[in-house]
Amino acid sequence: MSESTEQAALISWFNFKYPGLWLFAIPNGQWIAGSGGEKFALINKYKSEGMTNGVADLFLAAPNHKYHGLFIEMKDKGKTWCSVTTDQRAFLSDMSDKGYLAVWAAGYDDAKAIIESYLEGD
Repeated sequence: MSESTEQAALISWFNFKYPGLWLFAIPNGQWIAGSGGEKFALINKYKSEGMTNGVADLFLAAPNHKYHGLFIEMKDKGKTWCSVTTDQRAFLSDMSDKGYLAVWAAGYDDAKAIIESYLEGD
C-alpha cells in the first residue's frame, strides 16, 4: 500500500475506535500540480498560509500524562529511518524538545501501535 492509502486506513480506524478525539492531517507534503508559473504561484500562496517543510503528516490533539500531543510522520510500510528527510527529522526533534511525542511510523500497523501505546499512557 502507498503512504496515502496507509494513512487513510489509519484515519478510518482511528475515527471508528476513538470518536471524539482529534487526529488530523497536516497537508504540507502535497503534490502541487500545474505548469511552472502556476505551480510557483501556488507554492508561494501555500507558504504564505503557513506551509512549512518537514512538518509531520498527522497530529493527535490529545495530551496524556507525559506529552502535550502526538505528531506522526507517516512513511510506507517497510521504510527505514533513512527515508525521513532532514527537515522532517529537525521538526520531530524540535517538537520532542517542546514536550510532544514526535515520531515516524512505517505504515498503518506501526502508526496504530504508536497511537494505542500513546493513548494508554505508555
